[in-house]
Amino acid sequence: NDQDFGYQQSGTIGDTIWYDADGDGVQDPGEPGLANVKVTLVGDLDGDGQADDTLNTVTDAGGSYLFDLLPAGGYIITVDPATLPAGMAETYDLDGLTSTNSAQVTIGNNEVNLDVDFGYTGTGSIGDTIWYDADGDGVQDPGEVGISGVTVTITGDFDNDGQVDDTMAVITGPDGTYVFPNLPAGEYDITVDPTTLPGGMQPTGDPDGNPDNTTRLTLAAGEINRDQDFGYTGTGAIGDQLWNDRNGNGVMDPGEAPLPGVEVSIGVDLDGDGTPDYRATTTTDSHGTYIFDNLPAGAHTVSVNPATLPPGIRLNFDPDGTDDNSTVINLGPGEQNLSADFGYIYPPKPPTPVSPVTPPEPTVPDFGDDPLLAYQQFGDATHEELFLYPFSELPWPPSIVPVSPMYTGHAEPGTTLHFTLYDPMGNQIGQQSIMADTAGNWLVSFPGTILFDLPHHMAIEQTVSTYNASSAGFFNMRTYFNPNFNSMVFSSTQLDVDAVFAYLPSTIMESVHASNLSSLNIQWNSFNGYEFFAPSTHPAQDGH
Repeated sequence: NDQDFGYQQSGTIGDTIWYDADGDGVQDPGEPGLANVKVTLVGDLDGDGQADDTLNTVTDAGGSYLFDLLPAGGYIITVDPATLPAGMAETYDLDGLTSTNSAQVTIGNNEVNLDVDFGYTGTGSIGDTIWYDADGDGVQDPGEVGISGVTVTITGDFDNDGQVDDTMAVITGPDGTYVFPNLPAGEYDITVDPTTLPGGMQPTGDPDGNPDNTTRLTLAAGEINRDQDFGYTGTGAIGDQLWNDRNGNGVMDPGEAPLPGVEVSIGVDLDGDGTPDYRATTTTDSHGTYIFDNLPAGAHTVSVNPATLPPGIRLNFDPDGTDDNSTVINLGPGEQNLSADFGYIYPPKPPTPVSPVTPPEPTVPDFGDDPLLAYQQFGDATHEELFLYPFSELPWPPSIVPVSPMYTGHAEPGTTLHFTLYDPMGNQIGQQSIMADTAGNWLVSFPGTILFDLPHHMAIEQTVSTYNASSAGFFNMRTYFNPNFNSMVFSSTQLDVDAVFAYLPSTIMESVHASNLSSLNIQWNSFNGYEFFAPSTHPAQDGH
């Protein structure tokens, strides 16, 4: 009874149970095997013709298993899903998933089949966004965009060895989003690599409330977790001044006015591709200043909206010298650049051509045989002056001393004044052009022009100097040199009630009295009533 015989077979079946991270049914490089997974072989091991004998094994640290010393025959290899990480689904087995978690294998004598692999992927996922927290409040507000090109790492127990030490990494897309798909249930750490962020950024918010570039969470079987957002803000700033550069030197000098209420925008280039990814707008304050803070390092574009500038003003200075209301600032990490100033200037106003007004031809009314002189109102819709007309039968009474008149006054320095003198009948009798000196004084005479009575009127046209920085302003005729032949007050304005009460009545009366004291009085007339202001054809912006 002790005559036993033993027979050893040499057939082998095995290979790997692995974590199919991308779920494609192929074990790609880096996809780890699943350790500690129970695998069962069922077949006719005792040769009784019944496939009811079993062998069990457990995958090693690399996810491999092996059944050897097998006789030839057919076998069923089965994976125990209870020993897999929770929340996993099969992606591959040898017979094409015709029976989940198992495969049928037939081997011949001494055959080695090491192709009986099983792939499993998770059904959960973790994401979502790495964003630019422009206001630094830790909340992704509308308009705050994602940051592309940032490396995010997940750490978990992908090989089922009980250690949370396996890692995978992804890079955020153009919108700053990321996702780790096909995850089994388990505990995970999500970490942002700060070296892949734009320079000069710091964390403002992450899911666990502690902004330190990392968070830990536990994922349930099949859970889709899209709440793992991380916010980052910059530590740099760009500003600062818009002003009226009146002297055009590109520097805000004392007395030059700021430009408040002007819209300024910034385009923040987060990924360094030369195209702004985030835009913000502000308005200059009462001092003409603006500021954009919480900026990362990069080439950012600052632009002024010309539609919000005062009417008529134009750009005179911007930081890059392009005169296009825009500049690109290359900001370093944490840099405070407060030199993005824009200066504006009002261009000189070109002289407005003034068409000389031709006075209407005077008419002599028919007064019949009345030996007395008559008066007639003569003028146009805006000027009425009083003229003395004789009878046509009587000769014009000449003055005892004919004198060429002279006038003096004040105007903007360097401007040209053109004078046209008309006689009492309204005929043009003289023209003269002079230029105001550096103090603005002028004096004009009409050589060869003889007047036997007070002039009808004089027209004055002003032309601004093209080489003088001053703008055209008011001019006046303040003094009149001429013999005074009778008790008449001469002025270049209509002496009606409104005009008289526009000046001091006492001055008017004093002037009349002085005129009555002398029938022929040539002297400097210092009465205020003789100084009449006329508006320039090119008024300055400021009153004079």
